[in-house]
Amino acid sequence: MSTRHILISVVSICAGTVIAETFLPQGFADAIAKSGKSYLDAVAVVTNVVEATVQLKAILAQEPAVSTNARLARIMLARVEHPEIFGGFNSELQTWKAQSGKRPGFLSGALLQFVKRGPEDKYVEDYVRDNNGKIVFEPSGSAKGSVKLKGMRAKSVRIEKYTDIEVQAGIARNAAARQAVLERFLKLLDEGDAYEHSEMVDLINRLWGRDRIKRTVDLTVVDNVPDADALFEAVFKDLSRPEAARMRAAYCLPNSKKLEVRAFMLGVVTNNPAEYKQSYDVVDRALVFLESGADANELAVLKSQTNAPAWKREKIEKTIHAIEIRQAANPKPTSR
Repeated sequence: MSTRHILISVVSICAGTVIAETFLPQGFADAIAKSGKSYLDAVAVVTNVVEATVQLKAILAQEPAVSTNARLARIMLARVEHPEIFGGFNSELQTWKAQSGKRPGFLSGALLQFVKRGPEDKYVEDYVRDNNGKIVFEPSGSAKGSVKLKGMRAKSVRIEKYTDIEVQAGIARNAAARQAVLERFLKLLDEGDAYEHSEMVDLINRLWGRDRIKRTVDLTVVDNVPDADALFEAVFKDLSRPEAARMRAAYCLPNSKKLEVRAFMLGVVTNNPAEYKQSYDVVDRALVFLESGADANELAVLKSQTNAPAWKREKIEKTIHAIEIRQAANPKPTSR
C-alpha cells in the first residue's frame, strides 16, 4: 500500500485497536481503503441512504475521536449535512487554481478565505465614515500614549452585524468546509497537479499545522486533527510525490527532522533528471535552505557537482560561497 493510501489511517497508530462492536455501513470499509473516484463511489454508497446520518453519528459515538473510522465518519457526515460546501470547495479550488499563475501561497490563501467565510462572531470591526461616506482617519497613538504627528489610521468601531442563529450556522458551515479540505488532502490529492499538492500542504499547515492561528480556538482540538506532523511526514517521504510538494511538507516538519530535510534538499540540488525539466524555484529554495544550515560534508557534496547543468552550477557556486562565509564566521570548536 502506498503512502497516499494510508494518509487517512496515520492516526490509527495512536488511536489503538478499533472497537470490534462498531457497526460500519455498507461501503464504509471501501471508502477507508480507496482514494480518488473509487473513494467517491464508496462514499456515495454510504451517504445516499435515508439512515446515513444516524449510522455515521453512531460510529462517532462509539469510536475514539482520533480513530480512522471517526475521521472518515466526520467527513461523510459533513457531506450529508452540507453537500453544498463540498461542491463549493471543489468549484473554488478549480477557479482559483486557474487564476493562480502557480504563485506559491495564492491558492492556499484563497481556499483559506473560503473556509473562513461563515461568520463566527456577532460583532465585526467596521470603518467609521463621515456624511459623505469617506473613511475617517485619526492619529495613531504610541505605546506611551503620545500622538505620532505623521501616523494616521482609519478609525474603526465594533458593531453587531450577525444574529446568534447566523453565527451558529456560520460555525457549522466553516467546520464542514474544513472537513472538505481534509478530505481533499487525504483522499483526492492525486486528482490535482503538483501545484495543487503543494498548496494543499500549505493549507493544512495553516489550519492544523505549526503555523496555525490559536488566538481564539485551536482547530487541532476542535476538528480532532492532532496528527498534522504525521500527515506532512507521509507526503515528505512519498517518493511518488512531486518535489515541490515534498519540499513544502518538509518545511512543515518539526526541528527534530532537520537532518532528513537537509538530506532531501541536498538530493534536490544534486538530482539532474533527464526525463523532465527541474523547477528553478524548487532548486532555489533547496539552496536557500542549505545555505543556512549545510555542514562540512554537505558543502563537500555541493562542491562535487561539477557536471550539473550550467544554470544550476551557477546557483550552486553562489551557495557554496555563502556557506563558506557562514562557516568561517562561526567555526566549530576543534575536539581535543
